[in-house]
Amino acid sequence: MMSSISHSLTAFLPVGFQFAFWALGASLVIAQPVVTDVSNSFFASPAVPSSTVPSQTIADSPRRATPSWPFTAQRGPFRFYSTLPIQHFETQIDSLIALPKEMETALGIELAESPIDIVVLANEREFDTYLHDRYPGLRHSSALFIQNRRSGLVLTWMHENWLVDSRHEVVHALLHAHHVTVPLWLDEGLAEYFENGLDRTEHPVHASPLRAQLKFGRIADLELQERWPTNMELSSEQYRDAWGTVAFFMHHSDATRQEFQLYLSDLFSDRAAGFLSYRIRRTVPRWRDAYLKHYQGESKREPAPDSESVSTLSANPTIEPHSMRTR
Repeated sequence: MMSSISHSLTAFLPVGFQFAFWALGASLVIAQPVVTDVSNSFFASPAVPSSTVPSQTIADSPRRATPSWPFTAQRGPFRFYSTLPIQHFETQIDSLIALPKEMETALGIELAESPIDIVVLANEREFDTYLHDRYPGLRHSSALFIQNRRSGLVLTWMHENWLVDSRHEVVHALLHAHHVTVPLWLDEGLAEYFENGLDRTEHPVHASPLRAQLKFGRIADLELQERWPTNMELSSEQYRDAWGTVAFFMHHSDATRQEFQLYLSDLFSDRAAGFLSYRIRRTVPRWRDAYLKHYQGESKREPAPDSESVSTLSANPTIEPHSMRTR
């Protein structure tokens, strides 16, 4: 409709004015942002349960004009792009910034330095619009990790579990910055393990169901987990078992933690890591019995480290994904 009106108007104008008129119209169209609905009520939309789809290869999204983000910030490798004022979630950013140090200290590895772009949209509607425009066909979620060629990209929308979901996806981004094949059980187990920053010996969702299943003699089968294909979609029980396996190795004893750390060191140094289920037999031959006793006993608590404040940035995220994992 706009094009027919502009055509009738320009028919009565000199050639020079016609060109200026069309140039003005084109600039208005190009200037339209990808996300147009910016809500000030950033907890207005209800939280959506976290979900995961398998890692897979996807084609580059259609090249479009990069949106101009109204609010940006940067600290270290983390670059934030938001349709909300950064002040609304600035205190939560500290928890994300602390993640690399938390992981390095706990796991005994050195993480690769790589930029991580975090997009924070004001509500679920903006998130759906952004996904539809940039990555048509991706399933809806509360947060997404997309592995780019240049950096990790985490897409989120503001809801009451934003920090937990964002930490989960940032863990994926940090692990995949090494560009090595991370077994699915380990990838998701570590993400579940670090998503709650205050107490990593317990999990508010997984701990109780895990202990309940022990009454029926069922424990996580690490040998089976190691055979999970990388494109597998996990059930809630498999997420639970992935967390339970990681938490067992980290907290059962010094021997299990050291064996786990050696395995991670080999894996992320791109050395032959083998299967952890074989390696653990050297130090804990009856590790299944140890697993059972561990979750029938008491848990320890670990404090979360401190972190800094946020500075500003005036750039736009690079969005050229080739594989992705969602939550």
